[in-house]
Amino acid sequence: MSVHLAPDGDMNEQKAELTLLPPQDEIVAYFNDGSDLILRQKCRPDDDQVICVHKDLISQFIDRLTELAGIPSFGGPER
Repeated sequence: MSVHLAPDGDMNEQKAELTLLPPQDEIVAYFNDGSDLILRQKCRPDDDQVICVHKDLISQFIDRLTELAGIPSFGGPER
């Protein structure tokens, strides 16, 4: 993690800038024709990693993922 000062308009004023994530392969999310959630990490050359979450399990997947990441559940509607 790096922290450096970046100029912000006025050369006498500076704001701290924090890099939150290092460069990594792009991750995309979309729904397929069956309404399943697809997560794909684009790798080069043609070695993409794909995760398919069945449409009936999307809420459970997100709830467990956020719980694992330490983000509290908001108790959203069940699908």
